Amino acid sequence: MAALPKNAAFYLWGNPSRPVVAELGDDSGWHFFSQRNPDNSIVFTVNGQVIPLNYGNFDARYKYRTEGVQDVRYGHEMYYSPGSNTVSWRFYAPSGHGLSGMAISDTGRNSADNVDGVYYRPLQKLINGTWYNVASI
Repeated sequence: MAALPKNAAFYLWGNPSRPVVAELGDDSGWHFFSQRNPDNSIVFTVNGQVIPLNYGNFDARYKYRTEGVQDVRYGHEMYYSPGSNTVSWRFYAPSGHGLSGMAISDTGRNSADNVDGVYYRPLQKLINGTWYNVASI
């Protein structure tokens, strides 16, 4: 069964809470409207799905390349050792760094192995062509 034609109309109206409203509707309801609010902001609302035919301008116009992270990597590896495996020690990686390895020495079969040191690297993010170290909170 073929769809019957519908009557469509464009409405321009307003009231104190919606000072200016431009609306398109047909016999089945509204399609979209644009309104200016009392605070002078504008709202554009669609009753359905917006399907652009061309997405070519989305990155350039709506997504600033300086606000998003383009890549993530670990930076140069560093090493920490207390200098002797005969002392107890603790290590806290610097802000934005993660542990990437441990140096273990075998002390023989009658004793536990010793941790001689740890390797750590900064986590880095790429924004607008520049690498930055990630900071911890």
